[in-house]
Amino acid sequence: MLIDCERLNGDKIRRYLCTEGREMCRAIHRFDTLPSTSRWLADELLMARDAPREVCLAEQQTEGRGRRGRAWFSPPNGSIYLSLAWQGDATDWFAQPVTLAFGMAITTALDALGIRGIGIKWPNDLYVRECKLAGILTEHLQRRGRSYWIIGLGLNLCSHNLPAMGQVPAIGMATLIPGIRQQRNRLVASLLDALLRTCLLLDQRQSGKLMASWPGYDLTYQRILRIKRSGGHIFEGEGEGIDAHGRLRIRRPQGILTLESGEVSLRLQPKSSCAYLQEPHLPNQVGPDDPPQQKCQPPNLL
Repeated sequence: MLIDCERLNGDKIRRYLCTEGREMCRAIHRFDTLPSTSRWLADELLMARDAPREVCLAEQQTEGRGRRGRAWFSPPNGSIYLSLAWQGDATDWFAQPVTLAFGMAITTALDALGIRGIGIKWPNDLYVRECKLAGILTEHLQRRGRSYWIIGLGLNLCSHNLPAMGQVPAIGMATLIPGIRQQRNRLVASLLDALLRTCLLLDQRQSGKLMASWPGYDLTYQRILRIKRSGGHIFEGEGEGIDAHGRLRIRRPQGILTLESGEVSLRLQPKSSCAYLQEPHLPNQVGPDDPPQQKCQPPNLL
């Protein structure tokens, strides 16, 4: 049972979407409980029912997943569990840093709502105050000769009953924006607008408009990172940003090592262990190279 939380409502969310969002989003499906919102959309596609541009929301997930099959704690506490299905050309999308682009889009949307200082731990975790706020999981599916993408988002709302995520403490939106629990539908609409705009940019191979701003979001830059490869080998290195394909660059005594997102598990070392440290800084001014802004003004949730 949700306490002091506005219940998610697909009709309300659609009304809060910007004009472009309402045109792009074909349907919003809302459930009290699901094993996984992303799995539900994948099953819909598997059953030969096209589900591009459809959204699935749940108040609770019993089998929520993160990267590399890890469990994502999804209690019925009013957090946001959201997945979007999109039909996108595999060649166009695979050529771009898809997960990073969605991470930046969500971060920008939250920044517009008044949350400052959000950084992205490559490739898919959003942090604020050294705590984990959200995670993104992108999956690619081939169905009946078509290429589909499912973008899953888990955003913490109430942190009082969230366990630490691995070795990292969790933080919720309610800690950052008082009253957000009563405005969850507006919040979801803002997040969906950001995701849908990013899908269009990826279709047009325009993710560079987002990625040009990556240094301002990069939480790993010039920080000492503890990296665990899938085979169990652990080593440390200093973050040196990303390359043109979105791969993480790590400075080692032997030189620069480039890593794919699926190869490693990162642990940010405490600030005291970093030779160099820069706080994440989000640009507040819109420059000529920034992505186009939504025509609707972001809702004031403060």
